[in-house]
Amino acid sequence: MNKAHILRIEASAGAGKTYRLTSRFLELLATLPPGPQALRSIVAITFTNKAAAEMKERLIRSLKEIALGEGAGSELSRQTGLGPNKARKWLEVIFEHYHDLQVRTIDSLVFTILKGIALEVGLRPDLEAELKEDILLNRAYDRLLLALREDEDSLIGLFREVLIAFLEVEARGGFNPERSIRKTLLDLFRYELRGQSLEVPDVKNTLSRLAEEVRRAAQEFLEAADARGLIFCYSWREKFEDPLEDLSARPFQKNSARELFKNPSQAEELEGLFRNFRAKLEEYLFVRAVERLIPYARLYTRLKEELEKLRRQEGLIHGGGWVEIVEKILREDGVPLVYCKLGARFHHFLIDEFQDTSRKQWEALKPLVVEALASGGTLTYVGDVKQAIYVWRGGDPALFREVPEELPAELRHEPLPYNWRACEDLVNFNNRFFSLLTDEKTASWLAGNFLYGEKAREHQDCPFVKKLTKDFREIFSRVQQEIPAPRSGGEVSIYPVAGQTKAEIRENTLSLLKELIPQTFEAYRGRGVVAVLVRTNEQAEEVAKLLFELGLPAVTENALRLSNSPLVRSLVSLLTFLDYPYDEIALAGFLRSPLVSGYLDLPASFWKEMRSGPSLLETLRDKYPSFFRDHLQPLLEKSGFLSPYDLVREICLTFDVFRRFPEEEAFLKRFLSLVLTFEQEGVGLSSFLECWQERGFEERLGLPEDLEAVRVLTIHAAKGLEFDAVFLPFLQWEVKTPRLVTLDDGTLGYAQQPYPAPIREKVLKQLAEQALENLNLLYVAFTRARERLYLFVPEKRPLRARFGTADVINKFLKKLGYY
Repeated sequence: MNKAHILRIEASAGAGKTYRLTSRFLELLATLPPGPQALRSIVAITFTNKAAAEMKERLIRSLKEIALGEGAGSELSRQTGLGPNKARKWLEVIFEHYHDLQVRTIDSLVFTILKGIALEVGLRPDLEAELKEDILLNRAYDRLLLALREDEDSLIGLFREVLIAFLEVEARGGFNPERSIRKTLLDLFRYELRGQSLEVPDVKNTLSRLAEEVRRAAQEFLEAADARGLIFCYSWREKFEDPLEDLSARPFQKNSARELFKNPSQAEELEGLFRNFRAKLEEYLFVRAVERLIPYARLYTRLKEELEKLRRQEGLIHGGGWVEIVEKILREDGVPLVYCKLGARFHHFLIDEFQDTSRKQWEALKPLVVEALASGGTLTYVGDVKQAIYVWRGGDPALFREVPEELPAELRHEPLPYNWRACEDLVNFNNRFFSLLTDEKTASWLAGNFLYGEKAREHQDCPFVKKLTKDFREIFSRVQQEIPAPRSGGEVSIYPVAGQTKAEIRENTLSLLKELIPQTFEAYRGRGVVAVLVRTNEQAEEVAKLLFELGLPAVTENALRLSNSPLVRSLVSLLTFLDYPYDEIALAGFLRSPLVSGYLDLPASFWKEMRSGPSLLETLRDKYPSFFRDHLQPLLEKSGFLSPYDLVREICLTFDVFRRFPEEEAFLKRFLSLVLTFEQEGVGLSSFLECWQERGFEERLGLPEDLEAVRVLTIHAAKGLEFDAVFLPFLQWEVKTPRLVTLDDGTLGYAQQPYPAPIREKVLKQLAEQALENLNLLYVAFTRARERLYLFVPEKRPLRARFGTADVINKFLKKLGYY
């Protein structure tokens, strides 16, 4: 254990990675003398705050079991080498120095480092984090819109150029283009977060010159063909007369001049002219693709200046921004400065879900890891490239294999071969299903169809098809899992869904769910959990609506949002009024809320009378003096003296909230916790309400584990969870052609067919990433069930749909003999 080494743990679905991470942490504790300094030397990095809390809980519970010799304590003690006496001492250390237990997310760790070195890098010490990059970007965009009022000609010109690009160049429409423009700017922002620099090339007047060169080259080719008496196939001659009218014309896609004529043997001398035309057309298409996004790139450059102002004025910084700064300071100034500021030295690193770590995040951590290994420390990382479903957010599964090659330490590889989650029939089904991806012929068919659809056979030699084929085979080569003990049973039910269109398939899928979910939920009532997993939040809401219509309790991610609670909305309305008593809208919202019901029942005539006359507050004070005197006036008098948390507590006492709304208790406690968190950061009532308006809709309750309800979740949200029975509807996932791409030199390109070669390569690369991520998502979805798995697969691909995962499932099920 004292020798520096890297431990790579490969954990497929249900393999017990959380248990193994915990035991690894205990193994490290067994080698260290109990004390706060030794505790600070181990840092465990998880993917989410929830995972961090669960790991802390499991660590403490395991230490208690070892110390008391209860439960799995004896076995854990044997496996980890941590005896009862030492476990008791470690418990005492953790309870006295709980803040030194370093189990946290990677963003939390990197941001803590940044705050420690804030002054050295020219940042405010009271720096605040903003993980939602779209919130920060929208704030900067809104500031630019406000700046338009100052009649700044350059800014007005930028917005005018973007609007012209949207309406004329992209040929898009809609009543309000702002949403699309914001989306494009956010895409550019995320490109930079993934480590891609963006450049604005100077192509002024280039496009018109190239257009003329394309026409001239086409005319030279036509004249040479006419001089030789060559006859074009079909009506292809007309295409060369105005080659820019239909850029996707079939003759332009030919590789040889011989393919254009009815008498090809006489066309040999035209090959040079045809190649010259194709080269000019390719150059024109490329500049055309670049020019379309230049207005967006220029506006984005200005937007970044506004982001920098936000950072300086308000001390705000986004996640990608702080990772970049920490990586730079560690690379240039070294690790000692960071450890001096933190007051701790990390000696052992444990990283969970490593396949979802971005390259930027790893580059920020790498100097710390290298220093730890150089002093005899260790790196343990756990992951599974088959479950890499966050590539779109920057996750780089290639790091899972690459990291040991660039670190100065011995690699120890530890696969976890058993599936401790699912019953035997489910494990066997998934073993057989995903093993088909290791067959070269099958993987090649799959890759070609994802990238080229109906034209897959014409592109089997495409390097992107070959690369994707190789990736499929390598990633799923270790998909086979064993069962630790006989756990017979389990059931995979497959329901073909009829329909010619996406709408018909959707309706028929919902009909099947309507029939099957109630009986399954009843079968598991009191003894298990039923879940419906979907791809999008919109699908989740649709399923939840169906369940509510059936009278079944259902929980969705959005249903747990604090902003969906009537009581929380009532409290926010009242707080807004107390913060600014002239806000009549906030007061009206409060008076109409359930918070007031029973204390003041206003007749309908009251609101009609309010259309003219004195203010709402004056009317309330005159017509309902007892309510105003006993309930509103005390709160108004105290609001300027109480902290936000104490003010909410006072409101709860005034309106007897806890007794009157027991069903809202979880939402109320979470809201109080949120208010207290902001208060501890020095935020007053006005600032809290402003933050609530910006991001309150994102705040959620944790999912209650003991709640008897059907869970309706996206597959991304379900990662790491398990359920007794899982329904998988809406399984037709297609790859989507990107609207914009970034070239190797940072130049932006608009992706529209026909693609010039540089754009085509980037489009194919992104399609391949999506295809791989879709298969990984399918693996994650298929492996959430413990006992029952229900698949709803369209019998045929819907009209006008691309090749998708439903095609894969149908093909594989036929191979396995299910059809």
